[in-house]
Amino acid sequence: MASPALTQLHYRFYEDDSSDPDTCTPIDSEDTAITAGGGDVVMVRFLMDETASKSGTENVYLQYSLNGGSWSTLPTAEASGFPVYYYDGTPTADVACDTQLLTTPAGKSVSDFESGTYWEDGTLNAQAVSKDMFHESQWCVAFSTDTADWDTGDYVEFRYESADFTITTDVLPRVNFGAGGATTYTRSAS
Repeated sequence: MASPALTQLHYRFYEDDSSDPDTCTPIDSEDTAITAGGGDVVMVRFLMDETASKSGTENVYLQYSLNGGSWSTLPTAEASGFPVYYYDGTPTADVACDTQLLTTPAGKSVSDFESGTYWEDGTLNAQAVSKDMFHESQWCVAFSTDTADWDTGDYVEFRYESADFTITTDVLPRVNFGAGGATTYTRSAS
């Protein structure tokens, strides 16, 4: 039996400034790279579109690539050699992303939206996917304070990953390393 197939269509970065991931403050426009520096904390939200007319439950996690290199799973805490890691953000538990914030996929309507999840940590997380629907999922990440892990001008890209489903990546959320973006990011209390 074939599994659902997902396409990563859109993304947006948000501040870690609300216990409800649907009300966090956007940092920039949808599908737009941002600039961040060491110690900055951001939320990254993905729109995933089911395209194989199948339903199922997927175990999902977040991966990153530094400067277009190989893909790695984020560590669950700051660690030497990793420029980015999962961060326990303001929402302190897995909660629903039940408000559509990103652009509806072509050929679909807002009635095809189903709730996704804000994932509070970096463990494998089960996400239910319904036939021909789309959802949004969100993670909180932080950037290493150890400048040995990255240089100004480096960049990281993110992808939604699952060992269970086929995932096509149309866009990759990108963070450029620098002194910080238009907003000064702060670590949330954890």
